[in-house]
Amino acid sequence: MITRKGLLSILLAFIFSTAIISVGTALSIPRIDQTNSATTVHLNPPTITGVTVGEEFNVNIMISTDEQVRSWMVGLTFNSTVLNCTGFVEGEFLSNAGPTFWIEGSIDNTLGVITAHGAVFLGEYTATGDGRLAYLTFRVKAPGVSDLHLRDVKVVGYDFDPVPTSIIDVFTVILDTAPHSVVTVSDSTGKEEQYGSGFYDHAFSESAEEISFKVTGPYAGSSKVTIPKALLNASTLDLWRVIIDSTPVSTADRTATENATHTSISFDYIAGIHNIKITTRTLLSSDISISLSSDSVDLESDVIISGDIDPVRDNVTVTILHRSSGVTTWTTLATAKTDSNSHYSYTWTTDKTGTYEVKASWAGDSETDGAESEIETLAVKGAEAGIPLEYIAVAVVAILIIVAVIIYYAKFRKPEEE
Repeated sequence: MITRKGLLSILLAFIFSTAIISVGTALSIPRIDQTNSATTVHLNPPTITGVTVGEEFNVNIMISTDEQVRSWMVGLTFNSTVLNCTGFVEGEFLSNAGPTFWIEGSIDNTLGVITAHGAVFLGEYTATGDGRLAYLTFRVKAPGVSDLHLRDVKVVGYDFDPVPTSIIDVFTVILDTAPHSVVTVSDSTGKEEQYGSGFYDHAFSESAEEISFKVTGPYAGSSKVTIPKALLNASTLDLWRVIIDSTPVSTADRTATENATHTSISFDYIAGIHNIKITTRTLLSSDISISLSSDSVDLESDVIISGDIDPVRDNVTVTILHRSSGVTTWTTLATAKTDSNSHYSYTWTTDKTGTYEVKASWAGDSETDGAESEIETLAVKGAEAGIPLEYIAVAVVAILIIVAVIIYYAKFRKPEEE
């Protein structure tokens, strides 16, 4: 039996989760020695060259785990213009340890979607180590390339809780007639009914210097994407950019490493459906201005904070930050959206005296780098010391009344005769 350590060290040297349905050379798949968890699920068909229309071949769904596994479920997507799936059969990983119940999903050869199939032990059994969960049979229907993508992968452990699992996803790019593999190791999985967790809609643009794909998952996830330098390359690792749903990821929130032939980019994202772009193209620079309607106001007065982004960006988020004078840490005061003229505005009602520094920033987008404004200073003054005017007015009225009473008695009231 292949050990987990041995498997991970040679895994992508022999995985061909892409079937090349034409006469060609084997794919160049990078070696990946680390996954995001102790359990890995991947696809492992035989190396296929010179496959002709009408031929059939098997694709294995493999697992490597240190956990005690009770059950599993796995789905798949494929290129339905190239392949037909003719069967999904349970492997030996569970059945070698005890009797199992087979859970059959559906196979849609029109859409190229296989919903989750799976197996569960009938009784108090578990399995661990390396083995085959299942195998699929495909028939070639037309020349072309079909990437096979895992979806809705769920592994359940001894305590009936989901086992954290990494999946290995391969996206093939044909460039100058040569195939290149972009490999993603990710924990974006977990079957929640028919959520469809996994990777979809892969694309490569040589002119835009960009690889893109869609990732879905019911939980927060992370991915490590390994890209051949023959597809994308940059003079320094700082030039690699990750954009999630049109929002650039800061270099502090993503990790980039490289060797002689490949670059690996790691990043995290929240649960949900996300559009991911990884690019080496140079982004446009931008500027953001800031101004205050006044640099000195009384407490509880309004201050209008406004500015513009150049080049024009409509409906993007501007973050307004502030800090007290002498404090090093910035805190978010508010966010505002730009209008069609790239203008933003926010009205701040001051609630504390002191001297404040204020600035604005925006994160950038898929075409433009973010920017930060200069710093403006605002003094918030308290009320002047002394007796309030309303108290003085009351006192004056009272004094006038007293004086009037005294005059009245002095002039119009005579003392009584004895």
